[in-house]
Amino acid sequence: MGIYIGSSEKIMNNYELDKAEKIIKAICNKDKDSILNFFSINTTDERDLVMNDIPFLFQFEESDFSIKHSSVFEAAQFYGGKKTKKWEVCCRIENSGKEYYMIYGDIIDSNHKKTGLYYLFLWSSENLQKYHTFNQCDLPYGIMTEEKFAEWIKQQYP
Repeated sequence: MGIYIGSSEKIMNNYELDKAEKIIKAICNKDKDSILNFFSINTTDERDLVMNDIPFLFQFEESDFSIKHSSVFEAAQFYGGKKTKKWEVCCRIENSGKEYYMIYGDIIDSNHKKTGLYYLFLWSSENLQKYHTFNQCDLPYGIMTEEKFAEWIKQQYP
C-alpha cells in the first residue's frame, strides 16, 4: 500500500487511512447511521441530502476489501480566530476482484462545528473511466451519485 503525503503532517496519514477503512466497513455493512455520522452536517437539508444518497454507496459484493493505494493532501487552510483544514483523500479499493475509487474531502475544524466529510465519492474504476478527468477539490457537498456527477461534470467541463 502506498501513501503520498503532500505538505501535511505525517499524523494525517494514519488518521485518514483509519477513517477510510472505517468508511469502507460501514459501506460493506450497509450501516446508514455510521455513514451519516462521518459527514459534517449543519442543516436538516444537508442531512436529508446525505441520507437520501447513502444507498448509492452500497456497491460492494462482499465485506472483504483491501485498500491498494491511498493518497492524502491538504487542500485548504483557513485562519481568523480558528484553524480549519480540508484534507483530500483518494483510495483505490479492491472488492470481489473489482477495483473502485473512493474520494472524500475531510474537514478538520478547531471549533468542531464543521468537522467531518464534505463529500464522498465511490465509483467502480470501470464507470469512472467514462468521464473527463476532474479536480476532486471542486466536488460539491454530499454523496456523489452517478446522476449528480454527470450533471456536475457537464457544468464544470462544458
